[in-house]
Amino acid sequence: MLRLIVAVPISVIAACLGAVVGVLAVASPRSLLFLTRAFPEFLFKRGMGREGFVISIPLPSSPAVVLLRCIARAAGAFGAARLVLVVFGLGPLASIAVLVAALLGAWDLRRLTFLSSMSFSPPVATVQLYRVQVIIGLIVSVAAVFLFLNT
Repeated sequence: MLRLIVAVPISVIAACLGAVVGVLAVASPRSLLFLTRAFPEFLFKRGMGREGFVISIPLPSSPAVVLLRCIARAAGAFGAARLVLVVFGLGPLASIAVLVAALLGAWDLRRLTFLSSMSFSPPVATVQLYRVQVIIGLIVSVAAVFLFLNT
């Protein structure tokens, strides 16, 4: 029981970090390499926190790129959660799978609502691409839930 109580929050945090790393690996590999080099310096050197760093991720240009990013994000999120559960000696848990899928869906919906609530009107093509991204993200997340539970 104690393993479960400790493993669930750690696996959710790992899923969030895995999703970010998965998207960065596909969208901007150079930024991922920069982050792996800059993050230890940011943590362990005094005064580095004041300088900071910025990572640029280009917007997807087509639904195929959106699909690739959603697959990479789901693979990173569910892979990291599964890795934490394996380390703690637990099998795939349905509650973790549903929670990670809900987090990924909320991530997409938050970005869409942020785009819709801007003070100026964004381009129609951008809004349509974000709507497609939400739909593709939900489909990929549901498919990843089934893969997570059946492997």
